[in-house]
Amino acid sequence: MRKQAAIELSANFMVVLIIGIVVFSMGIGLAYSMLSKAEEVSDKIDEQTQNDIWNLLDTGNPVVAPINTATVLRGKTAVFGIGVRNIEFQSNFRLIITKVNFEGCDANSLKVVTSLKPRLIKENGETIFTAGVGVPKNAKACDYILNAEIKRCSESAVSPDCEPDETYSLVQKLYVTVP
Repeated sequence: MRKQAAIELSANFMVVLIIGIVVFSMGIGLAYSMLSKAEEVSDKIDEQTQNDIWNLLDTGNPVVAPINTATVLRGKTAVFGIGVRNIEFQSNFRLIITKVNFEGCDANSLKVVTSLKPRLIKENGETIFTAGVGVPKNAKACDYILNAEIKRCSESAVSPDCEPDETYSLVQKLYVTVP
């Protein structure tokens, strides 16, 4: 009887172990797909929008978002492009998106995807940051507001691995309308 109970315990342990490995693998797969989408978003800005951003940066503005409004159907994604010109010292920059809850619109329901890695921009260099905003299928019909803020390393902390912590320019507003 004891031998049978020991075999049963071993079999139960193996089943639990296999289920745990499967769940862990699924979690890693989900995390990988989310991180890879952040890199794919950068390819989704069309050439005309890129040209608009480069032209606006040439006017002297350090941060521009030429298209800051999008109408997005439920279950779809909008992509915004934010151009940055570094007019000062070489530094790491990062795009930070914060959600604004306004007039009953819960922006926390939106899924925002941006690059997690800061970008090194040389003095007088330019780059385009992208942000994907996904609208869930159960989203409320509303006008959602997002703040797009560019952060950089302070002058005293400039190194290739510093973490951007200083606001670089005025906050840009992004508007997502769900009909």
